[in-house]
Amino acid sequence: MKHSAWVLGGILLLLGGCRKADNLQVTLSPGYTGKVDISCASTSSTVANITVDPQGRAIDAVCPRHPAELIVLRDAKRIELDGPPDWLATGDGIPVAIRFSLH
Repeated sequence: MKHSAWVLGGILLLLGGCRKADNLQVTLSPGYTGKVDISCASTSSTVANITVDPQGRAIDAVCPRHPAELIVLRDAKRIELDGPPDWLATGDGIPVAIRFSLH
């Protein structure tokens, strides 16, 4: 019985540590290509969707507290970035901007 309790405890610990990564959905204007600059006005523990204007900017966005996987949509289709996104943050880790490029 003691062994079963240890096994169950280990399984619960593993499941608790296997949290699904958050996804941040960024929606672009139709046909947009180029640099994208998202300015974080605040942060949240819940991930919200961000819409970028026709110039490739999102001002006063609510950004996740920690880097998340970006899902970028243009014309309702997921597109790949030209490279990894840049997550800019203050010295104590508070996100202030997200930047990336796409073609």
